[in-house]
Amino acid sequence: MTIASDPIVLFGAPRSGTTFLTELLNAHPEVHITHEMRLFAWAHETLVKSAKINRLLVTHREEFLEHATKYSAGMIRDFYAAQWPHVRYWGDKNPHYADVWNRGCLDTIRKIFPGAKFIHIIRDGRDVVASITRRKHSDGRSWADIETAAWSWHDHTAIGAAFGRKISPGSYHEIRYEDLVADEHLAARSLFGFLDIPLHPAVEDFCLQQRVERSSFSSPTRDLSAGDAGRSEWSQALSAEQQATVMHILAPKLAELGYATSPEPHA
Repeated sequence: MTIASDPIVLFGAPRSGTTFLTELLNAHPEVHITHEMRLFAWAHETLVKSAKINRLLVTHREEFLEHATKYSAGMIRDFYAAQWPHVRYWGDKNPHYADVWNRGCLDTIRKIFPGAKFIHIIRDGRDVVASITRRKHSDGRSWADIETAAWSWHDHTAIGAAFGRKISPGSYHEIRYEDLVADEHLAARSLFGFLDIPLHPAVEDFCLQQRVERSSFSSPTRDLSAGDAGRSEWSQALSAEQQATVMHILAPKLAELGYATSPEPHA
């Protein structure tokens, strides 16, 4: 089987459904999206960020980087072909490709792979904050405090959407988490249509199974067996004070993305 020249790159703020979306794509027998291998972040760090350190590259810097960028595509593609020889379509899922610490990473990927397909999943930031703060480290601490979680969603979403606006619609696809879990089959048809990959019966079976019983793919912070995976719980999970803090940070971006920002937060 001939592997595709360019990858599928899946990203979105943490706790936005990137893992679920990866599982949906990987239900197709000719698709393999790795789970946060973060290979493209390594490429960005190597070809862009580290390259600016004078003790690493002094002379012929631009010439070498142009050479390295040109040949890194084949190296990365060959790795996937060797590891997963049954796969035709390949790529990586990593929420942090749109992280402030990886700023410019999406552009680097596109420079290495001009034909890459980018999929950006967006979820209501208030529910993302609730999920992040309810997720615990092994010592019982929350993943992040309220403000950190809110800015994380804001920055991931802003960076990802800004990147999408400047490239062609044929290279960038935005999907809402709420739409995905409301109708997986409809979302899958749109998604695989964007990728120009025929929808496989195995993907349809995956979607049907999710309607029957939700799978727990990424340590959910709520009971998915209760029914509607898309239900919003942020107003129950966050105190009135926390809600006010979140809305102060997120309201403009939520409104820009079409999420309702009223009524006012409540306890």
